[in-house]
Amino acid sequence: MLIPKPSILLTKAKAGDAEAQNALGEAYLYGRTFRTRDYGLEQDYAQAKTWFMKSAMQGNWRAEMHLGNIYYHGYGVAKDNQKAYFWAALARQRFVTFLKDGEPNILPCGIFYVYKDSGNKLSTTKRAAQDKRVQEWKPASGNLPE
Repeated sequence: MLIPKPSILLTKAKAGDAEAQNALGEAYLYGRTFRTRDYGLEQDYAQAKTWFMKSAMQGNWRAEMHLGNIYYHGYGVAKDNQKAYFWAALARQRFVTFLKDGEPNILPCGIFYVYKDSGNKLSTTKRAAQDKRVQEWKPASGNLPE
């Protein structure tokens, strides 16, 4: 997605456009260094998480991937392997579907690393519980990891 000016992006994001919400989350996650363009946005992890969550609640796998990274690395939140695993597993599952639907073949390695590493840090019981949540999760369901 070609990123529009912040005012246009914000308008689209507030209107519920999942791609715009994800792009705005990326702009806040990376701040002024985002995609080598200065959008006038300072890095703000809380805003990034907010916009990624809105996008993820609509089933956007990129936003789910970013949420996995936020919880895995502790960007503005306490590190949480359970939440990192949930979001990375969800993104991984949707990414495989995304490829099957004939979309461009790109490899976001972060999904697989966070999925594997955070999953390895969970007990078998906690990992199984998150796997079950991933299978049951539907966008806008609010069935978020505990």
